[in-house]
Amino acid sequence: MRKALILALCILTALLLASSEPLVLAEENPGVATYDVNGNLCDRFNVGDDVNITAYSNPIYGTYTIEVRDPGTHLRLTRTVNGGGRYTEIVSDITDELGWWEVKAGSDTTKYASAYYEVIPEVGTLMAIVASFGALAGFGTTKRLRLKLQ
Repeated sequence: MRKALILALCILTALLLASSEPLVLAEENPGVATYDVNGNLCDRFNVGDDVNITAYSNPIYGTYTIEVRDPGTHLRLTRTVNGGGRYTEIVSDITDELGWWEVKAGSDTTKYASAYYEVIPEVGTLMAIVASFGALAGFGTTKRLRLKLQ
């Protein structure tokens, strides 16, 4: 009897969770995300990459703004979307500094949504730096061994 009661309670809880409506609908609040140029959700870009910014705010809230700030918190891009709705733009000059960038969408009359993306050095550049440090480390070791043998 006790096992049946626990099983019934678990099933009832699962049904309630599955049928409950979300408390906050994404279409009613501002939202923003970053994508690569192929349309894949992305939060890490190489220096010089283009960033596809997609934002949304319900049209009943009217005009909203999109701001992009660099790692030093300097304002680098501002767009105003009249009448609300979906906004998409591919921007080419917002990956020139390494670090975390912020994209913010919303207005003073609504809430704000933020997305963050990181700009990293290209793998080729990073590998060249690692290889040069490796060569220097090997040179130092060889020099010490030669001095030790003398």
